[in-house]
Amino acid sequence: IGAYVKGSNPKIDESIKKHPGLESFLIQDLNETDFSDDLWETLKKIVE
Repeated sequence: IGAYVKGSNPKIDESIKKHPGLESFLIQDLNETDFSDDLWETLKKIVE
């Protein structure tokens, strides 16, 4: 509904900032059958 005001909660601001990277990480391509070897490293970089 758009009620959140940026800056009113630093944790929410950080979560919003990281959302696109996490969403991209979670989307699997149709031809992708498994995870890469650096799965955890990639995820770690997104959330740090």
